[in-house]
Amino acid sequence: MAALRRDRDAIKAIVTAGVFRGLERELIESASVEFSRIVLDDWLRQDTLATLQWHQQMGHRTGIVSASYGHYLRPIGEELGVDFVIASELEFGGDGRATGRLVDGNCRGPEKSRRLKHWLKVNQLEAVALYAYGDSAGDRELLAMADHPHFLGRKKQTWS
Repeated sequence: MAALRRDRDAIKAIVTAGVFRGLERELIESASVEFSRIVLDDWLRQDTLATLQWHQQMGHRTGIVSASYGHYLRPIGEELGVDFVIASELEFGGDGRATGRLVDGNCRGPEKSRRLKHWLKVNQLEAVALYAYGDSAGDRELLAMADHPHFLGRKKQTWS
């Protein structure tokens, strides 16, 4: 039913439970580091990397806000030299095994902007000029809160 309704949050919950439930943290972390290498080597857009490097050279704080799993985004962020990663996070039980649930749900759509606003507040950066880059409809709210929104998808879209 989740697929028929195109409910991405429900689909992610089902997939997360099916793939991760019961796996040890160490196994997930080592597989995540391996997967992050694939992403770094083969999946990143060169124009996006150039833009990130420009922001870093200008002294801007940079980060990744994504619905993807934090376990593989953190090694990517570390390699790219970003200041923070906000992502969907796996929940672990006291035994060190994944419960199959996400902490605070999927970091998608309005949740991205909510979490970024919280991060900005905690770090006393609410008054900064915000540049945001997105490539999907799940970035709409994040782009709408930015002073400088940039949609990187295949077709031009206006975000307001």
